[in-house]
Amino acid sequence: MKPRRHRSPVFVAEYLNGGRKWIPVNNFTREDINKWLDLLKTQSGIPEARLKKYWCTKTPSIQGPWSPFLHKNPEFNISKFPQEKFSLPKNLQPSATDILIEMFKNQKLIDANENNFKSSEQN
Repeated sequence: MKPRRHRSPVFVAEYLNGGRKWIPVNNFTREDINKWLDLLKTQSGIPEARLKKYWCTKTPSIQGPWSPFLHKNPEFNISKFPQEKFSLPKNLQPSATDILIEMFKNQKLIDANENNFKSSEQN
């Protein structure tokens, strides 16, 4: 809020990029002032630019509009998050340590089977 003598109150937002935005708040209600403050806090200070398309689609796609969930598993729609099965990576390959541990376990099983076989031959 910028106090000025004999003038209406004005909000001045100064952004890190050097931009400034002035909003006169004469005859605004408390709710309007809060909404404008929230808007100024969430903006970056870059001037708004209208994005204009230079083409017009008269016949939209038969496939329908694209959405980020287009090629996703439909099970996501009915799930309650967070879930452990959805948080794991899709292509989880065993690490070198996991491979070595598995090889060690297999070797222990082979050795145990050989020892059992030898003890059964001796009896």
